[in-house]
Amino acid sequence: MYKEHASRKFEQELHSLRQKILTLGDMVTNAIAQACMSLETWEEGPALATIAGDHQINSLEVDIDETCLTMIALYQPAATDLRFITTAMKIITTLERIGDLAGNISHYALDLIAALEDRVDLTLQLTMAAKARELLAASLKAFVDWDADLALRTARGDQAIDRLYKDYLLDALKSMQGQDLRTMHNIMRAFMISKFLERIGDHAVHICEMVVFMVKGRIIRHQKATLDYLDEEFH
Repeated sequence: MYKEHASRKFEQELHSLRQKILTLGDMVTNAIAQACMSLETWEEGPALATIAGDHQINSLEVDIDETCLTMIALYQPAATDLRFITTAMKIITTLERIGDLAGNISHYALDLIAALEDRVDLTLQLTMAAKARELLAASLKAFVDWDADLALRTARGDQAIDRLYKDYLLDALKSMQGQDLRTMHNIMRAFMISKFLERIGDHAVHICEMVVFMVKGRIIRHQKATLDYLDEEFH
């Protein structure tokens, strides 16, 4: 009877853990959206809200981390349950870092808004942001659904973000030629925002890699094998 009770309680806590991770994912995704809203509207409010809300992301990340450690100590999970909990601990750290990047975007957005008379075109950054949010949402869905196929498909989406980032780097270098120092600063701020968004895409791919490990028990990060090769191997 005790084992049955402990098993039910463990299952309940696993479900609660999944919900907390989804909540953290929603908070981080909303932070990216808010930061980029300031880029679109040239208003300070959303960026300031993102910066102010960072402590909530940090607090929930610590809470989930402590929950995972407690579950490991109490229930001594094995096999897939252990992979799920250890993967969760890595994913929440990644999500917290994405939250920090959203804060960085917000700070640069505020700098650009303060230099209102020298606006730069942020269309590409907004496109990158939309793709990054889609990538993050899909990677979290793959985690919750234990879907390695979705994780592999999602990881490919980062290539589009990388292309946009490289395109903007070339455009930024060209557009700075012959500009005054103030304009060059604004172009560099826009470039840094694109860099932060590119890093968010990389973090989403990292989550996908962790999902593959969780589902398949196979570590694929730092490997030269292509995603196509992994698809063939897993199927």
